[in-house]
Amino acid sequence: MRRIVLALLLVAAAFTAVEPVVRRADVGASVLRKVTRDEVRRLRDAAQRTLDAGPRRYGIEVALDVPADPPAPGRTVIPFRAEGTVDPAIGVSVASFEVLVDPYGEEPDTTLDVIAPSNEVTYVGSASFTLPPGARWVEVPTARLQSAASTTSALAYASDFVGRPRFVGPYEARGGVKTRHYVVDVPVRTIVEAGGIPADAATRRDLRRLERAGRGTAPVNLWLDHDGRIVVYATYLSFAIKGEGPELAVSGEYYDFGTELDASRPPAEQVVPLDTVADQLEPFLGPVEP
Repeated sequence: MRRIVLALLLVAAAFTAVEPVVRRADVGASVLRKVTRDEVRRLRDAAQRTLDAGPRRYGIEVALDVPADPPAPGRTVIPFRAEGTVDPAIGVSVASFEVLVDPYGEEPDTTLDVIAPSNEVTYVGSASFTLPPGARWVEVPTARLQSAASTTSALAYASDFVGRPRFVGPYEARGGVKTRHYVVDVPVRTIVEAGGIPADAATRRDLRRLERAGRGTAPVNLWLDHDGRIVVYATYLSFAIKGEGPELAVSGEYYDFGTELDASRPPAEQVVPLDTVADQLEPFLGPVEP
């Protein structure tokens, strides 16, 4: 089950969409009416429309509640939050991530600065790294990151919903943007695949457990603007079976479409190759593929 939760955390980071974490009561709020066929088509197209909308600012926050499992019994932890500017269609972004490394809370969160000037390479910097004198950035070939590290890998799953979408109501997003709030059901299997987690025997077993418990889909909240773009995203997932298991909440937003995006490569003298410090990055990025 932990692998599935990891996948969803990675998907959340990849989606790079988010305002403060949605409350459980908000998910599946009172539905005003059934959606029309045109609205269904609009929802199916929303992820691609958002992907193609050019550079924009974003924010994201992920909360993980582990009510009966150390190291955080009965408390909610924030694995990470981030804000930055991204153009997901071409994989270019600059961002600052606040990452939880010590779930016991004995060590402060770590801040990672990230520059992705292309789909091919990402530069990661942090005051917590021990680097050679004058170095500030670690160069990470994108191909060596887990697939969910791509800014484009998770957008598609929001449109791969099953069943009938529900219309909740109008909502005014950041900057007074008028939106329409919908809830769709996405198979957890689809979300896990978007996270790049291999479908090994343990993962398949955990997915079957969720499906037998009636938790094979997750409600995904989408707020679409006038142009059919996703401007706010939120979901809540419970993996508790017989009272045991984690709960995950993800919320996010896109705003200021068309904003300027400067993702220039850092000076060469400030950059070191990944292999020299891979062990320092794995607590934040997960295993780095050879």
